[in-house]
This record gives sequence, C-alpha cells and structure tokens, in this order.
Amino acid sequence: MENPKLYHPLILKHNKHPFHFFKDEHAQFVIQASNPICGDRFTLFLSLQDQVISQASFHGYGCAVSKAATSMLVERMYQKSIPKILQMTQEYLKMFESGNQIHDRELEIFKVAREFPGRTQCARLSWQKLSEEFQAWTQD
Repeated sequence: MENPKLYHPLILKHNKHPFHFFKDEHAQFVIQASNPICGDRFTLFLSLQDQVISQASFHGYGCAVSKAATSMLVERMYQKSIPKILQMTQEYLKMFESGNQIHDRELEIFKVAREFPGRTQCARLSWQKLSEEFQAWTQD
C-alpha cells in the first residue's frame, strides 16, 4: 500500500471532482499527454483569444496524482498568456528537480512525489507535455 502522505486532501479533491473535466469538441488545440509505463492518458483541450487561454478542459484517465495535477494545471491556465503559462510550468517542473518552494503554495503538495520512485512522472505528465508543446509553438 502506498504511503498516505502522497494523497494530500487537495489531491483527493481534484481527483474526485476535477476542474473542467470534459471533452471540448470546439477546442482550437488538442494536446495528448500519456505515460505508457503506468497507463495515464489525458487530453488537454485549449482555446485562445488574443494569445490568452480563453477555455481549457481535459479528459482521460490516470492515477489520483496525475489526474489532480492535470486538474490543477487546467484551473491555473485560465486568462493567462502562453509566456505566463510557460513560466508557471517551468517553475513547477523545476520543483521536482530542486525541491525548492514555488510561488503557488498549493502546487507544492506534489513535491512529496519526489519520495516515491515512479510517481514523479505522474505529477509531471500533463505539465511536461504542455510545456513542450508551448515551447514548440513559441519557436515556430
């Protein structure tokens, strides 16, 4: 059985009641995030207006950690520009390498995943994929 400290109440809340958990058939951009090792698979649905996220949702399946992390990512994207989102995702992803604190204290609940080999990828999955996609967009 996994250590219960991995399952912070906020992770359990977002797992049970994820933010904007639906398929947006009208989204301008669709991003697939999957981890073939553990089977987590999420699709992000995004729409932009004036280079700002005007609509975001997600759908898919995965463990409580990956679903909660994706839910919290989608929640934080609203009304933010791509550069702001890139900054946010980079700070979040670096937290797993350094263990440093980040500006968004709620997201620090995922730092505990560093103590569980294999679970760090769950917490990083959608954040990493979104960061990669946005970096590619800004380089084009």
